[in-house]
Amino acid sequence: MKRVLLAVMVTVVMLAGCGNPIKQCGTFTFNGQPSEGGVYLTNSFAFNPSACSVTLTSPPSSCTSNSIAYIQILRIIDEDTGEFVAPNSWQTARIVQSPSNPPTLNGWAVDRASGMTYGYFGMENDGTSFGSDDVPGNNTKPTVLTDWPGQGGTSTDEYWWDAVDVPVCMDPKSACLNYFLGYYYWLFTTQPGPPQVASNPFSEVGVDWMQQAAIQAVQQWNLQAATGIGTHELPVFGIF
Repeated sequence: MKRVLLAVMVTVVMLAGCGNPIKQCGTFTFNGQPSEGGVYLTNSFAFNPSACSVTLTSPPSSCTSNSIAYIQILRIIDEDTGEFVAPNSWQTARIVQSPSNPPTLNGWAVDRASGMTYGYFGMENDGTSFGSDDVPGNNTKPTVLTDWPGQGGTSTDEYWWDAVDVPVCMDPKSACLNYFLGYYYWLFTTQPGPPQVASNPFSEVGVDWMQQAAIQAVQQWNLQAATGIGTHELPVFGIF
């Protein structure tokens, strides 16, 4: 199993570096350091409306936006068993696992704590406010995601963690409402504890297969929401 998993991981890393470039409507600034068994990270997205436009109008309209938030998709693999795992049962239930997928597209899920009913990272259950560490952005203010995956872990297993952070337009007046505005990929591993020891994270701007992983993870979130679990469906997102 470890041999199979190693092959999948090598494929992921190769694809991360060799995939086809995709539209990025801004610039990411990622910072991450190992801390207390996990990685403490921030990912800031500075939106550049002139980098993207849509053909809904003639001439094409630039994508100004007064409200931008993140969707984060996360994959955790137990390196001893090759199984996909998640931090809570709700997230386990929405893991993408399709026999028709290449290995790089399976294992992903929209990353939200159990009991959180909106798919936007950091959004509270009132559907409008965000946690103090997660700051929505706009045309002039960066959108900031703060996360601490693996914090305080005590597992005896080894884990592979990777994620794609996707800023999305939430401004109902924008021509780019419900569009993916960019993609950023990061990964790290943890070794057995207590406490777990995390590697330095690797990160880079996302490529085409990560866009597809995000689309499928959102679809899986919506399938779970349709079962009445209490989560709100995400919109169908546009891509450039």
